[in-house]
Amino acid sequence: MITTLRREPAAATLAVVAAVGLALLIGYPLYSVLQEAVLSEGGFDPTPLTRVITNPVTRQIVLNTIVMGTLTGIGATLLGFALALTTARIVRGRSRTALHYIAMLPLIAPPFALALSTIFLFGRQGLVTRQLLGLEISPYGLGGLLFVQIITFSPVAYLIFDSLVRQLDPSLEEAALDLGASRARILRTVIIPLLRPGFAGAFLIIFVESLADLANPLLIGGDYNVLASSVFLAIIGEYDTRKAVGFAVVLLIPSLIAFFAQRLWVGEGSVVTVTGKPSSGRVQGFDPAVRLPLLAVTLVTAVLVLSLYAAVIAGAFTKLLGINNTLTLDNFRFVLQGIGTRAMTDTTLLSAMAAPIAGFSGLLVAYLVVRTKIPGRAVF
Repeated sequence: MITTLRREPAAATLAVVAAVGLALLIGYPLYSVLQEAVLSEGGFDPTPLTRVITNPVTRQIVLNTIVMGTLTGIGATLLGFALALTTARIVRGRSRTALHYIAMLPLIAPPFALALSTIFLFGRQGLVTRQLLGLEISPYGLGGLLFVQIITFSPVAYLIFDSLVRQLDPSLEEAALDLGASRARILRTVIIPLLRPGFAGAFLIIFVESLADLANPLLIGGDYNVLASSVFLAIIGEYDTRKAVGFAVVLLIPSLIAFFAQRLWVGEGSVVTVTGKPSSGRVQGFDPAVRLPLLAVTLVTAVLVLSLYAAVIAGAFTKLLGINNTLTLDNFRFVLQGIGTRAMTDTTLLSAMAAPIAGFSGLLVAYLVVRTKIPGRAVF
């Protein structure tokens, strides 16, 4: 260990900086939360945890959270995979560029905007459900929450798969085709197994992000309570910080389980293809039985995303979209005056401060883990 540190003094210095930063930004907050969960007035008191575990209502909230995270992770991962296959293997030219930006749109816009537009379009007084189709459908609950979160987090999976699909060696697919395999079987037995790390990584990120999401459960979750919203309501509504801490600690458990399950399934390595010379294979297309469903899913998703954000824009210029469609600029006057201006300034300032710190921290840790042999780098 000492020899390694002597050989890489710069890396050792960076490791110390990273360790201090992670300890302050992650370790200390987690320690504070865990301390609050099991200590009271200097003595051992796990009441916040036992209240969550023993109460049937809170146990149901934990179950709701796991169900929501799992279904969101599966749905968003599969949707991102379908979008990536379509843009990489089916569509070309300007159509591909347009679909790429549409698929990325939910990533760059506030997630709660989709929840609001879902209510505007598919709510009890929704433009589509009530006024166009004459249906009385409630978007609130698990169904509406999954709809919004799957669309919100699918760009994460899309980004992962878009890169991986383009890096696949086409000669493997050509070899399988020459051996008589159909393109559908190639997808099932060649492409998907090679993308296993992508599936595991995308699911893990989306699962954790879904569990941590607060805005969507508050706006469209209805009576389907989850841990993130329960933490918020325990602080804001009940002023019970110890109860919120109990929820927060329990919220860590599914995330840790998902993380270690992902490591166990994929392992620390990655799936790669190694050849003695650059591949000259031609990227294969898909049979209509595969191509048409992928195109259908992609086009429906594109229409939904565009419709949802169009509803956001339309709502900005109306009194109350779906109820009072009178055109107005009052919404912009509110945003540009008083509390609205303060909110915009604070949001921009916080983002401008957080982005470079987060980017540099991620780059530093990635460099230490991938490019150095510093002892204990796996801890990072």
